[in-house]
Amino acid sequence: MNKKIIYITVLSLLLGLAGYSQTYNLNSDTNGSTITTCNATLYDSGGPDGNYSASENYTITFCGVANAPMIVSVEALRTESTTFDYLRIYDGNNTSGNLLATLGGSTVPAEEIESNGNCITLQWHSDGSVQYAGFQLSIRCGFPCQDYTVNITPEAVYDATEEAFLGCSGGLVSATVNFPHNNENYEQTIENTTFSWSALSSVGTQVFAGLGMDELDEPLAPGAYFYTLTTTDANRCQVVSNTVTVLDTT
Repeated sequence: MNKKIIYITVLSLLLGLAGYSQTYNLNSDTNGSTITTCNATLYDSGGPDGNYSASENYTITFCGVANAPMIVSVEALRTESTTFDYLRIYDGNNTSGNLLATLGGSTVPAEEIESNGNCITLQWHSDGSVQYAGFQLSIRCGFPCQDYTVNITPEAVYDATEEAFLGCSGGLVSATVNFPHNNENYEQTIENTTFSWSALSSVGTQVFAGLGMDELDEPLAPGAYFYTLTTTDANRCQVVSNTVTVLDTT
């Protein structure tokens, strides 16, 4: 199967899942369920027009397509404070994943909540006292990752005997990044990609990170350095570069 057919298949799957969008209430009927969709609206047990009930403890999971994150947008929120009533959002298909957010009160977060994988789990708890209108969430799939490549290219001469690049303190270490699928689903540029440089030496690991940081010119002490670069594009898709050895001969 060639890349074009794979792309059409993934796109069709996304459109298909989005086409079967449904509305759900988080209650005893949906508690513990896993729903596969790319477009859903989730209400508390009271639905769009009622309040949630006392002493509720419910969990629900939403999953989309492979390599595409799940994105939660909070449309409405009215509960007691998180001391009493709360909605917790976890990365993955259960509550053992990383906690992404804890929602409660009446302040709607401006930022969307995005999973790292293709599943997201929501855990709701209410205490036995006051009940309010609850919450309304929009849940959708993000875009699948667009593959890209990253290679480290030191400003130094390669020595085959040493199997390392011979450089000096402050020598430039650059990244060569290729985005062959740019704009198929989203924009990929150097400027909207985060670069995290790791320089391992005998004194430990130093990390230098920043948006659009495709060059590293930090002056380091003399010695041998093993450079690795982790990049994260605008869709939070990561690529780890090759590892190169640079001998600082200053």
